[in-house]
Amino acid sequence: MKISYLVPLFLFLIWLPYVDGVSDSLTCDESTAQAKGSICLAPLPKPAELPKTQANPTGGDAFVTVSVKVDDQEAVALAYDNSRLIEGLELGTKHLMQIFIDGTLAESFYFTIEQDGNHRKCLFKSSLYGTWQLWDYERCSEWCKCY
Repeated sequence: MKISYLVPLFLFLIWLPYVDGVSDSLTCDESTAQAKGSICLAPLPKPAELPKTQANPTGGDAFVTVSVKVDDQEAVALAYDNSRLIEGLELGTKHLMQIFIDGTLAESFYFTIEQDGNHRKCLFKSSLYGTWQLWDYERCSEWCKCY
């Protein structure tokens, strides 16, 4: 008699993790509650000596001091030779990114790191277009080397 009750229970316990969303929702909620977002700051493109052209987008640029500030955190200076990391960003919250060049605010924008998406981002300057771009880390892991 006792074995007949254990067999259905055993089968139920084996079947339970395969139910769509049951095991994933438990682990997802726990990890999301503790997870934080981060941004890897790619190195700045080094200025080139030759004139500026499409083939040489950093030509003629001067070396500048660039720093990035997210919300009320301390500003982080970017480097020309290695990446920097900003951690501890709340998921699902609107954040303010400010970019300073030689101490003057050059650009600012709002962004959100979604709870169900990639929690690691990469900020880099496109030397061709001269714009700052925030992508998922996997898309620009060649430039960002934080992880």
